[in-house]
Amino acid sequence: MGKFNFICPDHYPMKCNLSSPDKDYLLTPEKYKAFFIFQYRDQDKWLQPTIERYFSERTWRLFNADKEGGTGTKFCNICRYALASDFGIVSLTPLNYNVFQETGLMQGLKKPLIFLLNPGQKEKLPFDIDDQIYIEHTDAKSLLGGLDNKIPLLLDKLLLLTGFETEQKALIVEKLKSISPKAKNLLKRFVLEGKFSFRSDTGSDLDKWVDETREWKVAHLRELEVCRFIITETESGGTRTLQFKRFNEPYRKFLEELLFSATQTG
Repeated sequence: MGKFNFICPDHYPMKCNLSSPDKDYLLTPEKYKAFFIFQYRDQDKWLQPTIERYFSERTWRLFNADKEGGTGTKFCNICRYALASDFGIVSLTPLNYNVFQETGLMQGLKKPLIFLLNPGQKEKLPFDIDDQIYIEHTDAKSLLGGLDNKIPLLLDKLLLLTGFETEQKALIVEKLKSISPKAKNLLKRFVLEGKFSFRSDTGSDLDKWVDETREWKVAHLRELEVCRFIITETESGGTRTLQFKRFNEPYRKFLEELLFSATQTG
């Protein structure tokens, strides 16, 4: 259930609290799942049936918030489809603020997107998509041809992203196995503390903090530094270069799952 190890935008800092039946409904075994984001009214008549047929022929799953059920607020329903999906299909025309909000949510979750639009309305878009994967369509035939052409590009992007995350998570698992139980408990404390920054170019304030806890020793901190759970970053301070010890933020989402999962052991 790692996909739902996520801080709820509506109930910060609480995590997503979907029920087990809701999660089981979302996490079905299709090879790919996509969240279809579009304005329901005044839409091109060929858009929805063409997209639905394309997914049905491949036995992939398409989440359409207009047709799906679920408990919770309206935004909760949108968020669950974003979390459960592998990528998003976004119709940018007609312009719709809810579509823009849901697009931002998907981008925040680092889900790959393919954009659809009527070419006659491209100049009205409030942002540039020239460096994105997009399809211009004027009928069902042009939309289907665009999907056949562009979806493979999107899947390549998805496989690159998920492959990297899989490898990174495996690396973190191995690093956790290499540290002592005391160092692991110190790491849990750092994850719970959230973002922090300690000056290290004038002597390590973080060393002092760890030592003063009396629960851990600087040697435990060194274990975390060797494994790059704690890293040193530099910043310009006018004519000087300042150094800070900080938590390695790209590791955070994996560590929250690995260190605090109800099923984790050790």
